[in-house]
Amino acid sequence: MLPAIISLRPLPKGEYVGDRRMLMGRADRHRTELPMDEAAARYSAEGWSTKTPAEGPADHKPERGDEENGILKKKQPGGYWKKIMVAAALVLALVCGVVWFFMRGKDKAETVTAKEKVYPVKVMEVSPASHDIYINYIGLVQPQTLTQLTVPTIGTLETLFVSEGDEVRAGDVLARLDDSKVTDAAAQAKESMESARSAMESARVARDEAQARYDSAEIVNPDQQKEEAKKALDEATGRRDAKQKELDEVNAACEPERRAVDEAAKRVEASRAAADKAREEYQKSLEDSVSGNVIPEKRQAWQDAESIWAAEQTGLVSAQNALAQKEQDLGKAQKETELAALKAEVQTLQQAYDTIDTSTQPSVTGKDLLKYQLDAAELNYNSAVSSYNAAKSAYEMANGAVEDTVLVSPSDGYVVTITTKEGAMANPLVPIMVIGSHEMVVNFGVSQADVREISAGMLAEITVNGNTYSGKVLDIGTLPDETSRTYSTNVSIDSTDDGLYLGETASVKITGNEKRGVWLPISVILNNGEDYVMAVEDGRAAVRKVKITDISDDIVCVEGLEEGGMIITEGMKTVKSGGRVSILE
Repeated sequence: MLPAIISLRPLPKGEYVGDRRMLMGRADRHRTELPMDEAAARYSAEGWSTKTPAEGPADHKPERGDEENGILKKKQPGGYWKKIMVAAALVLALVCGVVWFFMRGKDKAETVTAKEKVYPVKVMEVSPASHDIYINYIGLVQPQTLTQLTVPTIGTLETLFVSEGDEVRAGDVLARLDDSKVTDAAAQAKESMESARSAMESARVARDEAQARYDSAEIVNPDQQKEEAKKALDEATGRRDAKQKELDEVNAACEPERRAVDEAAKRVEASRAAADKAREEYQKSLEDSVSGNVIPEKRQAWQDAESIWAAEQTGLVSAQNALAQKEQDLGKAQKETELAALKAEVQTLQQAYDTIDTSTQPSVTGKDLLKYQLDAAELNYNSAVSSYNAAKSAYEMANGAVEDTVLVSPSDGYVVTITTKEGAMANPLVPIMVIGSHEMVVNFGVSQADVREISAGMLAEITVNGNTYSGKVLDIGTLPDETSRTYSTNVSIDSTDDGLYLGETASVKITGNEKRGVWLPISVILNNGEDYVMAVEDGRAAVRKVKITDISDDIVCVEGLEEGGMIITEGMKTVKSGGRVSILE
């Protein structure tokens, strides 16, 4: 702290200074000078103190002689300038001290500057090399094959024999539909088949008898031959007309179901066209859209149209099944077969009758007539055989419908999910459960930047819960996910380990193609908004910007460095650009 500087002014000549007052003496004022003792006594009598004259009466007038008597002190000549000189000396000393302090600090700074800091670092030489590129992803464990199971026919789900997670073998019964209706239909079909078998046997006997008559035929009267031919023709015509009437009644009874099938078919065709149009619009939106904002709407419209189409198909199948069931119940197929045989028989007998009626010969042998009858019997038998075969096929179909009410596993695996419950309606278009294979894969989404770097067959290393497995890329999706914009990829897991569970997280390391370039440890890459490394040039650190082109585990391939340069690998975070470095071995 600098001392306070007191401003002093010189006093006029003859001015006297006391402790609290100043006495002025003038030469022209007459005063009687008293001896010192008398002056002191006088002052004392008036209440003044020689020690503290300032405490005297306020009306005291200083007189000549007070100074000599010790009552007042006269300011010594030159005291003011003496104080000025002392203050100046103090200020000068302070200024010199400050100057000396700063000069000493400057000398120290120059000493420190003279000793430049050297940073110890380790370096590596920039040299091109070849490395495998490893592409890393995280995925989920899932079965390699997922099979959706549907029932072959429409019906009520009566029993589920498995639960989610159960192991299954090929041929195991998984579920059963209500088979009461199809069982009844199978029973009726069996009866029709037995009836057709009996008719076929009767036709066979008739054919054999006709054959025997033909073999033993003799010449008979032509009129009798014509009459017998007419009789046979009339009988066959009557049977044909009766069968036609039966078939007409069946068709009339099935007309409502037939109309329902026609209407359902029209709805299926319309919904199919709508679904095709929605799919085309969705695919076009994928090609035209950049932001992807319209894709979810188009995809939803397509899915809705597909659902409507599937529902209409289900309705058509239901209508067709109803029509087929009714036609089967009424024996339409058998009647059609029998009618066809009767028409053929009538045609043959008509030809025989016409031949006899228009013959120019005087007579026709009985053998000729019996030949026509044999041919008709043969046709009737063949028709009966066809009817039996049709009835047999109908029975096999009905029996197959009974078998279709039982759902069996097509392969070994386990039940991933069940989408329905007992008592619900099931149809062939909607899966009721999903079976997964024992072979596992890891599924994950590949980015657009990597999708061209990965191909089927590339080797991979999979890690699940600390356990490592080998595998390879199986397939890569061609259409990106509409949300993540990644491509679904599956990598196989070459293991029979039962410890792998559906949905577990797995890390995948795919061995990509080899790439040659400048590869550096990723730890040497620094960033201040741009990637850079610290290089050594002429014994000093220098910043060199780089561009990362590939990453493989803990090394990166970069551009922007010259071959033969030195890159700092240890100490790069402490050294400053331009700082002197010493290279450690």
